[in-house]
Amino acid sequence: MIDPYPFYPVDLAKATAESIAPINLFNNSMCKEYRPDDPPLPLEEHLQLAKNIPEFIDVQMWALWNPEKTIVIGQIESEMYLTGENQHVSMGTVEVLPEYRQSGLGKKLFEKLVQLAQDNKRRLIMMQTYSTAPAGEAFMKRIGAQPGLATHINQVRVQDVNG
Repeated sequence: MIDPYPFYPVDLAKATAESIAPINLFNNSMCKEYRPDDPPLPLEEHLQLAKNIPEFIDVQMWALWNPEKTIVIGQIESEMYLTGENQHVSMGTVEVLPEYRQSGLGKKLFEKLVQLAQDNKRRLIMMQTYSTAPAGEAFMKRIGAQPGLATHINQVRVQDVNG
């Protein structure tokens, strides 16, 4: 049986504007949900970020496409630091567009994230959620993740600063 929701690795080192455009559109859609006041990331900037990952960070990204393979509807990113420190830790993200949630796609992506961690002998995956996107916390509870560190992001617009 053919999987109607295929996912493929994204080769960030060989990224082009054309290949990164669907990822950029997806990321901007997700950021709008959890950081609604931030402007979208321009494609050119996203391309530069993809091409300038430091050698001491192993970044693996996989994109999940809709059945027509016209848009990215989900994504995982795994980051492993190759510094000799915290070699048991992998940083990860699992994201699915809201209209595709509650369909098992997040679990499918998470299983790939776990496989990447296991393949690299990592025993802990650290992930984050946002209060502006409560689906993230609900997903973490469903997969059995435990809260580890609560933080806040504070922002101020430069033009609003007196002084």
